[in-house]
Amino acid sequence: MELERKSIEERRRDNYIQLARSRETGMLRLGYDTAVAEGNEDQAAAAARAYRNRLLEESDNMLVPDRPNVDTFSWRTYRQALRDITEQEGFPFNIVWPEAPQG
Repeated sequence: MELERKSIEERRRDNYIQLARSRETGMLRLGYDTAVAEGNEDQAAAAARAYRNRLLEESDNMLVPDRPNVDTFSWRTYRQALRDITEQEGFPFNIVWPEAPQG
C-alpha cells in the first residue's frame, strides 16, 4: 500500500512540475511577443533566445537513446531549426518558429 501511495504522490509532483514548466514556457513566449509589439529589438532578441532555450530543454528527453518509438530525425531537425532562429532574416521581430514533431 505504501508503494502505491508513493507512486501517486510522485505522479502528482511530476504533474505539478510539468504544469509549472508549461506556464513558464508560456510566459517566456508572452515576453517575446510583448517585446516585439513594443518594437524593442534588444528585449525581443533576448526573449526569443530565452524562449528558444526553453523549447530546447523541453525537447532534450526526446533524444534519449533508449526512448522507444521516437522519430529522432524529426526531433533533431526541429532542435536544429530552433538553434538557427537567430540566423533568420527577420530575427528578432519576424521569427518563423518551428513546430515540434508529434510523439
